[in-house]
Amino acid sequence: MIQQMKPGLTSGHAPFSHEVHLTDYFNIIRKRKWTVIAFFLAVVCVVTVWSFSTTLVYKATTQIMIESQSSFINKMADATYIDPKDHAHYQTQYRLLMSRSLAKKAIEDLGLRKNFRGNNGKTPDTSVSSEAHMESSFVDWYLSNLQIVPIRETKLVNISFLSQSPEMATRIANAHAHAFIIRSAQFQHMISEQALDWLKTQVQ
Repeated sequence: MIQQMKPGLTSGHAPFSHEVHLTDYFNIIRKRKWTVIAFFLAVVCVVTVWSFSTTLVYKATTQIMIESQSSFINKMADATYIDPKDHAHYQTQYRLLMSRSLAKKAIEDLGLRKNFRGNNGKTPDTSVSSEAHMESSFVDWYLSNLQIVPIRETKLVNISFLSQSPEMATRIANAHAHAFIIRSAQFQHMISEQALDWLKTQVQ
């Protein structure tokens, strides 16, 4: 019996396949070189415009350690004693670091309202007539650029500030940490005085 064969095929052989070489890709690129060049120039232009229009923002970070400085007198006065291992105590300290009152203290210490440079074009709304509203707007700006990040499984906390000026970012981060340390010392002194008064009362 005679079998009919399809043209271009031989019995026992696979169909012929054209192998793609690197030169084939080069020829395709050469045929569309203007498209490739236009795409490359567009990317370069976009990157250049973005680089010149984007404002650099610097981040300065300082680190502090939060500890409970409980004295012997504090331990005797149960009402004022704070367990150094108390989780709520550290959470309270983190909240104080992000408080508006501490932000106001750092702003006053640095005199930021007299010599201010904004961040990312964001500046406090100084168009408001009320002094209280103006101060509130400034504190809002301050807190929006402040970052408080506790380090897990430690007593360390990172205090960071974002600004267009690296010097300003460093000054504010350090000033915020210093204001917190001073306030903590004042609070500890007040607690110690209260505990001492309680001890005197118990002795009498």
